[in-house]
Amino acid sequence: MFRSAVKFVLPLLLCYTHLPAKDSTPAQKETKSIFAAMEKLKKGEKVLLKGEVFYSEPIRFDYDKDGVKNNVVMASKFFIKQKADSSYDGYIQRFLYDIDKKKPVTWYAKKNMLSEPPVGIDTAVSNVKHEGKTVKFDSGTWHFTMTDGGEGYISDKIIVNDGIRTKQVQMFGGDVEVFTD
Repeated sequence: MFRSAVKFVLPLLLCYTHLPAKDSTPAQKETKSIFAAMEKLKKGEKVLLKGEVFYSEPIRFDYDKDGVKNNVVMASKFFIKQKADSSYDGYIQRFLYDIDKKKPVTWYAKKNMLSEPPVGIDTAVSNVKHEGKTVKFDSGTWHFTMTDGGEGYISDKIIVNDGIRTKQVQMFGGDVEVFTD
């Protein structure tokens, strides 16, 4: 068992390449079209939470099987709006992000990764609560707490409970934005 695990993990470690993290958000233009319908506000609605973050260091991975190891990171995009009737609507999506091509790779995740909430699929949020610059919500069986610490990701905080354990997400880029009245 140990040898088979080493055979599986070792190639992943060997293809790892560290690239310096930047305090920046992935190109908004490429990902905006995926969620454009949800993000349009109607009269009386307002944005509560939005953002994109990288939550892995860059790795080199041939996701499209063309023989070239692409520079990718795991990323997440999220959006919650308060509707006119004070209820909430929103989503969270986790996906691969190709750094060189500056675009999300959601098709790979939909076909090749299993998890809850599903990777590559926008998953609805529920049980939204907010206080100041902190928003708590559920998505699938996961519980999220996101705090906006200001511009960029350095002071932002994301805590996730997957039903088994609670951990703080280490971020390598992006921004969490919480809007208050």
